[in-house]
Amino acid sequence: MEGRALECRAIEGQALECRAMEGKGKREMDREREEYYIDLAAENPEMLCSEAPDEILEACAAEAEPTAFMEEFLGTGHSQWILMTYGRRLPQAIVNNNILQLWIRACRLYTRRLMNESDPDWGKPFFSIEDMTVV
Repeated sequence: MEGRALECRAIEGQALECRAMEGKGKREMDREREEYYIDLAAENPEMLCSEAPDEILEACAAEAEPTAFMEEFLGTGHSQWILMTYGRRLPQAIVNNNILQLWIRACRLYTRRLMNESDPDWGKPFFSIEDMTVV
């Protein structure tokens, strides 16, 4: 699915219409912007879901699976959150599994923002999978 993205919009405040877009319609982040967000994740591991940048949520929802950048961003924030909360690091295999859960939630949060709907995770730490709502 390389070179394709989904464009979604709310219709009449109820339905969500999505269509595949070929590469040129897709907004890509430059490396400088990616580094800014990776630093943001490292320095703000307690960021709440409601504080997650729109650009990050959109980037998550625009792909069929986490990109290398999203893996680095979510992995950095999650690892820092674990270190702050528990004073230790997790094995990379566990972090990788948790990245997928965080990415799925970020996609859901993006859809909820588009639909102007509340989400049970808005007040929870963005980089934590503890007490995450599974839908």
